[in-house]
Amino acid sequence: MKHRRYCFCNTVIINPFIIILLATYLVGCESLSEIPENAISVGVMLPFTGKDAAIGTNYEHALLMVEKEVNASGGINGRPVAFLVRDTHSSTEGAANALADLIKNNVVALIGPEDTEIVRELLPELEAAGIPLLSPVISGGDSIALTNDYRWFRLAPSASIMGRSFANRLWSDGIKDLTIVYSSGDYHLDFVGAFSDRYTFLGGDITGR
Repeated sequence: MKHRRYCFCNTVIINPFIIILLATYLVGCESLSEIPENAISVGVMLPFTGKDAAIGTNYEHALLMVEKEVNASGGINGRPVAFLVRDTHSSTEGAANALADLIKNNVVALIGPEDTEIVRELLPELEAAGIPLLSPVISGGDSIALTNDYRWFRLAPSASIMGRSFANRLWSDGIKDLTIVYSSGDYHLDFVGAFSDRYTFLGGDITGR
């Protein structure tokens, strides 16, 4: 049997609120069941620690609900599906370690990770292992270099599409000038670039960014 997720905690308890959060997290880890050896294993890389930790648990719960529904319906060709979830620790090093473990567990595909920069670092190993990538974060062709024969799937609209759509919506709502405030990172830069190009093309005025 293989466990779904490794849980390592190096936490200093400084107040009762943190104790409650830590206890909840550990109970969640222990409640994850073991999976059958004949399961179709799909790797999942999410942040449970580090700067992006806030999003990891919610995504994991959603995936486990999907897993339950699929398996209740007979799985795929009679085989159960199992999501093997690993913590990226919100870093390229943590994600690389997680990927190495998932490859050892013979996953047939990978969902995640959460950050475009991490995806870029992992792509050579993913391509070499022949593991298809199902990405919710690849924001555009310019920011990620993929070979023509590599199998990957975007699970959400790209940042460029979202940026252009948002520009169209603001213009149609009568917003004729604005200031843009944004964070660094590939996704934000792709979004802002596409938004700015479309908004100014429509006639909008960007007074600062």
